[in-house]
Amino acid sequence: MAKKTDYTAEALDRLIQALKERDGIPELVASFLDRCQEFEDAAYPILEQRDIDAATGHRLERFGQLVNVERGGRTDDAYRLLIRAELAILRSNGLVSDLITITQLLLSMTSADVQVDQYFPLTLS
Repeated sequence: MAKKTDYTAEALDRLIQALKERDGIPELVASFLDRCQEFEDAAYPILEQRDIDAATGHRLERFGQLVNVERGGRTDDAYRLLIRAELAILRSNGLVSDLITITQLLLSMTSADVQVDQYFPLTLS
């Protein structure tokens, strides 16, 4: 999630020329959007704290509770990895690509490290 820092400049650039030339219109637009920028500047740190990548300690444990994964003495990084794997399992449709993603998360592997051999009709090795 990227913080937006140019509300006013972007809006003034998008304003049609006829409105740019009218007295007070650019100032009115800027005054409104400066407030929007202030709101984003205040809200962004709160949003960052709600991100699993930035969460630590108690906040990370709350993520774990939501997906029913216990911390079990794990470090934040190891616990975050396990939570991500559980989320991948919950979102899975049982496709090979889903199984690869889950395996990669659990074993900290890249796609080059995982190979799936399918044996029909119903087995996977």
